Amino acid sequence: MPEPLPRLRWIPTGNVRTVSAANFLTGLYQNVLNVVLQRFVLDFGGGLTLLGLLQAFGGRFGLVASLVQPVGGHLADLRGRRAVAIRGSLLSMAGLALLIAAAAFRGQAWAVPALLVPAYLCAGLGMISAPALQSAVAEAAHPRARASAFATTTFFWILPGALLAIPGGVVADLLGYGALFGIAFALEAVNLVLFSRFLVETREVPLAKFMQALQFTYTRYYNRRYATSGHLFQGRYQAIVCDRDAYLVALVRYVHLNPGRLKRPVDPWRYPWSSHRAYPGAAGPVQVETAVVLGQFGNHVGRARHAYRRFMADGLGRGHEAQYYATVDQRLLGDEAFIEAVDQKTGRGREIERARRPVVFARLVRAVAQQQGVEAGGLVGPGRQRAGVGARAMLVYLGREWSQVSTKELGRQLHRDPSIISRLYWWYVANRDLDAEAKLAKVLER
Repeated sequence: MPEPLPRLRWIPTGNVRTVSAANFLTGLYQNVLNVVLQRFVLDFGGGLTLLGLLQAFGGRFGLVASLVQPVGGHLADLRGRRAVAIRGSLLSMAGLALLIAAAAFRGQAWAVPALLVPAYLCAGLGMISAPALQSAVAEAAHPRARASAFATTTFFWILPGALLAIPGGVVADLLGYGALFGIAFALEAVNLVLFSRFLVETREVPLAKFMQALQFTYTRYYNRRYATSGHLFQGRYQAIVCDRDAYLVALVRYVHLNPGRLKRPVDPWRYPWSSHRAYPGAAGPVQVETAVVLGQFGNHVGRARHAYRRFMADGLGRGHEAQYYATVDQRLLGDEAFIEAVDQKTGRGREIERARRPVVFARLVRAVAQQQGVEAGGLVGPGRQRAGVGARAMLVYLGREWSQVSTKELGRQLHRDPSIISRLYWWYVANRDLDAEAKLAKVLER
């Protein structure tokens, strides 16, 4: 079923809003400068020849501006969108500052090479930020709304300049060029603040890596704040690929209704840390992508939201549903046909498939000890022999994944602090022995 189009937003959000605001401020002064700069340059006595040379080599549409585009794109990928946008704004401010100085020495020949030419060159170099800003808009917009996002940012750049070209000329006549260039400098300074504070980096970072850093950082903060130690979250972050037709909407409902299954139940509709409210259309502090889920209920957004609310209400009162935990390799949720289709599309086989029922931990201890050639008592005993660290790390990982034993319980069984258990778990994640796991799986299937 095709995804519904995202709701049309007349008020831009995120990076689209930031770039639109910057384009609006730039449009306020840039088109005005295009009008008054011609007369300003002619006042220095170079005639149309000087004006043509400055516009051909410098300015926002000259040779320099075109040459810095590939450089700006490369730097945006290398250094980040925000960093390049800030540098472009600083270069534009430098060019405007030189124009202010040139206005103070208007008509003097020495000011042409000393002030006017560098001003035009800085304006051209300031276009180094164009690829970064365009990328920031494209990456922040919904894939099916990128044309609308670009249209919005272009609208905010063209319209104010077109409306203020005549008033800008009046300001230049009444207050002088220096005042007009000073206003432009102030507006570009606001752009600098916008890029520094509100332009969000959207470079592709694996979600698992971000969640791992978030869990680690928050756990460390919490332990320091409340003078505690050990694991804070029950399990590590996990992402799965599920069969959209068979599981997606049911899985979303199960997750969104989880607050009602707590020891102290909370109203799922009012739980502040849930993304549920975004699906019926309520505004929130975080923009949630709802098109894929709502697309399962219909192509019309309003009817899809109504069907979603009815579907959620039908799920109230349901308890724990084990089928949503029966993943294959901890990453696939679906029937055999779905799993085979995923394997064919990804071009790789699955990792070791554990039994659907948790393995008895005592049996797992014996199997790991036998395979690794160590004593079972040495694995779970309080000793600190370094020779058994690898086997113990494997036992910790498989105990969590195959036996569904908590970190706290593993610490009790192995006579170690939960923080040590956590370190052993993550060490083994980085050094997994898949061949050994495959042999263990065959042993445990007997």
